[in-house]
Amino acid sequence: MVVWALLRIVRPLPVHGLLDGVARVLFALWQGYALAHGVTRVLVPFLAVEVAFGVVQLLPWCGAGGRRPDPLPRMTRPA
Repeated sequence: MVVWALLRIVRPLPVHGLLDGVARVLFALWQGYALAHGVTRVLVPFLAVEVAFGVVQLLPWCGAGGRRPDPLPRMTRPA
């Protein structure tokens, strides 16, 4: 988790947001599965946060703005 956080700070790329959003969806599915199988309801607020942040991170990739972000923007060197 620390390595992922450092990567997002040192080298922020749109594809990192996509991967983080997918991970949040998978984690939220696991939390929903746990809730469906009798885990305490204390988990519900954490599930809500995961879903909310997952939506925020994946919204640009769903084409809501009409144009998807470039996942790996090209690095340009000054002339």
